[in-house]
Amino acid sequence: MLAEKSGARGENLPFLARGCCWRISWAARWGGSVNREQVWDGWASNIAESPRRPCDLHYREPMTSAADDLRSAVAEAITVQIPNEVDESRLPRKLAIHLTADRLVREALAAGHAGTADIAEVTAFGAGNTAMMVARVHAQMAYVVKVDTSPSIVREAHLLRRMATDPSLPAATRTAFPSVFAIDDTPPLFGYLMELVEGAEPLHHALRRQDPGTTDLFTGLWTQILAPAYDATKNARLAHNVREDYFVRARGRLESAAAEGAIPQPDQPLVIDDGNRTVTIAGGWRAAIHQAEDLLEAARPTFGTWVHGDPNPENVLWTGSPGSGNTYRLLDPKDWWTGDYLFDIAKLGHYTVVTAPTEAGNVTATVAEVGDRHEISYDAAAFAWGRSVERSLLGLVAPFASDSGDSRWAQRYHLAFAANLLGIAGPRAQRARASGESDQARLAAVALGSGLMALADAGAT
Repeated sequence: MLAEKSGARGENLPFLARGCCWRISWAARWGGSVNREQVWDGWASNIAESPRRPCDLHYREPMTSAADDLRSAVAEAITVQIPNEVDESRLPRKLAIHLTADRLVREALAAGHAGTADIAEVTAFGAGNTAMMVARVHAQMAYVVKVDTSPSIVREAHLLRRMATDPSLPAATRTAFPSVFAIDDTPPLFGYLMELVEGAEPLHHALRRQDPGTTDLFTGLWTQILAPAYDATKNARLAHNVREDYFVRARGRLESAAAEGAIPQPDQPLVIDDGNRTVTIAGGWRAAIHQAEDLLEAARPTFGTWVHGDPNPENVLWTGSPGSGNTYRLLDPKDWWTGDYLFDIAKLGHYTVVTAPTEAGNVTATVAEVGDRHEISYDAAAFAWGRSVERSLLGLVAPFASDSGDSRWAQRYHLAFAANLLGIAGPRAQRARASGESDQARLAAVALGSGLMALADAGAT
């Protein structure tokens, strides 16, 4: 089967197809054998390296109804057409990616996973048959296939499987993760095939359009998915070393960006003005982070829980309508498993308050060198709507923190909020420096300024 890159967002992946549909045509004799009549793609005839003739793959709107009664017929009809293993190292890169996707489909179908299937058309043949019906059945199946040259994608697939099956997590949390149907761990290309989540919308879309039902969406995410998982896995013996998660990575990214001249040097004095107040950081951002780490050590949690690691609103999907029993799905967890639940909440918070309005172009920012100082100015008025959503979310978190004896949670939330913003400031500044993209430069400046403001709120400047 052939696969072209979809328009879906896939960070640093050579191939990520979301909502892709394989079109299969075969003649099916109900109650008898299956006669396959494949729809061949003429493009495949130019591929001399492989004796196979891949079938046609088309992207189209995913179908919504299931066709469970066709699963066995689909599996038999297609797996026979997919040839034996081919050495990808001898093939052109694009074709190797296609073959990896093919092998994943073969494995999934052999295991009986037909993905999202729908009967598109049933066309009966003419007279002359003694059976009750002989017809050509056109069906479509949809999966998400992810392929990369890094073996880390295999770990990602196994992590998704664990998230979806680990009995320590509540059932609602487990079912929030998509099912992984097949994994290819054979180099040089690695990949996996997983369930296509139909009809779902990323949560960040609601944030960017400032949907009035967003607070209800956050309430459902907390009460249905996150809070039950934190409560079920809370364990004092797994108290987490939050220093690594919070500031070690953020500092390393900032140091890398500073070495390229993309952000102020670590010890350069900074003045941050958000339109409401001005904060001076005389010792530079590195000294502020060192002080924040000391505060974090004093406010560290006395227990650990399961964590997603990156539940920013781009990784949260929902279906339904706000306030009417929504369903949530989670993507791209980190492989931490155990951590500080507030780091998850801060992922939601920083995106809601700062990242969403800045990426939507609602925040202006200026950066200037004045003597030996670096001045960052932006208008935080655009954060007001996100702050109202954040307050509602933190109102839900507060009882959990209190019941868990987490008395320093509010200060630690400010630190986590800051760490997340500082963690994206460096890479965005480097991207802006390399590409000249003004929106990346703006987000880098606002993230750095807002992150340092959050450190000030926590007492770290």
